[in-house]
Amino acid sequence: MTVETLRVTIIGAGGSDPPPGYNGPSILVDDGGSRLLLDCGEGCVQQLRRLGYQPCDIDAVYVTHAHIDHWSGVFPLMVSRIAEGCRSLTVYAHPEVARSLGAMREMAPSKIRLEIVEVGGGFRAGRMEVRLAPVSHTVPAYAAGVYLGGSLRLVYTGDTALTEELVESLSALGEPQLLAADATLPTGKEDVARETGHMTVTQALELRERLGAKLLIPVHLTPISLRQLLGYRRLPPGVVIPVDGVSIVV
Repeated sequence: MTVETLRVTIIGAGGSDPPPGYNGPSILVDDGGSRLLLDCGEGCVQQLRRLGYQPCDIDAVYVTHAHIDHWSGVFPLMVSRIAEGCRSLTVYAHPEVARSLGAMREMAPSKIRLEIVEVGGGFRAGRMEVRLAPVSHTVPAYAAGVYLGGSLRLVYTGDTALTEELVESLSALGEPQLLAADATLPTGKEDVARETGHMTVTQALELRERLGAKLLIPVHLTPISLRQLLGYRRLPPGVVIPVDGVSIVV
């Protein structure tokens, strides 16, 4: 019997102020037949090519929320797809998010058909099922839980603060094998994190424990949060300090 696996590749583990050498937020999930981008930040197309993917290999993009650092790579993706002969692109977003993506529609080149599909509870991409869960940010934002073969393989939080409502929302998805969680700020900046709708490194570690995730990749990193991660003498087992381009099979 063939065991179904999902390849999760960090295209960009940086945030709006990424560390040197890191791209804007983007994660590629590949079930072996379909490829879905979770967010599409700056530098996404270049990183895909470095990893051996072409823009036309992408079947769709899911956008967690309307802040531009999470979808600024969509325009280069559209332009590159036109050059390769692909004349359409599907973008999934929760209705609350889709209504705020007018700028994306306006910048779409005339030679490509951009379809922004509003999805409430979730959608399917190949053999993957994606379910959405609200998170706590400064604008409407929705995490993505990616299932394969009925098993929750990945939860990607997008940008969020750590709240009891968040834990309840993500717990409803199940226990993920891999959690890719916002870790924008270093420990000690919890007040700033709450005000800006983000988490600290310690809060990302706490969320992993509360959700029962086997693995954690902190994402949406800034230079100061990455510096803290690299400064740990001993991280808990199962915590992966991301480098853009790293892949994990779950």
